[in-house]
Amino acid sequence: MTLRPLPLAAWSFWRERSTTDTAPRRAFLTLLLLAWATLAVAGWAEVVYRLWYRCEILAQSGAGGVGSSAR
Repeated sequence: MTLRPLPLAAWSFWRERSTTDTAPRRAFLTLLLLAWATLAVAGWAEVVYRLWYRCEILAQSGAGGVGSSAR
């Protein structure tokens, strides 16, 4: 299951015009969209952190990196 289609579905419901009261539905979909955005940002933050952590470990061990030579 991917999170990508969720904002598009929420947005289509958000823009839908109806004669009934849509405030509760819009509030729910807004919270759903905010939750999706939070998960997306948290996912990218984890990717960046893991990359940074891996680079730190490599830098401390002296392995890898530009200019390093295998001996």
